[in-house]
Amino acid sequence: GLYYFTVNGLTSSTKDFVVGFYHNGVYLKSVFARQGKIYASGENSIRLRLKKNDNVYLRSSGTDVLNSRTEEYFSIFSGYLIGE
Repeated sequence: GLYYFTVNGLTSSTKDFVVGFYHNGVYLKSVFARQGKIYASGENSIRLRLKKNDNVYLRSSGTDVLNSRTEEYFSIFSGYLIGE
């Protein structure tokens, strides 16, 4: 089916973040936010036609930080079926 995926993230108070969208191991696009004097947010979305057993995931560069606190999460990754 046809799916819509979105990611929204908030930087930590000290680091930027870059997170990539991947489909079956292939990089598609990124979301980026540059930390300034205050927190910053970034958002991106993509539509993908998926088959059974396809994988969609996010990957960070490993040095970037998405902000969160205990019991509070400021980053969201979600996907929805929008068509067959």
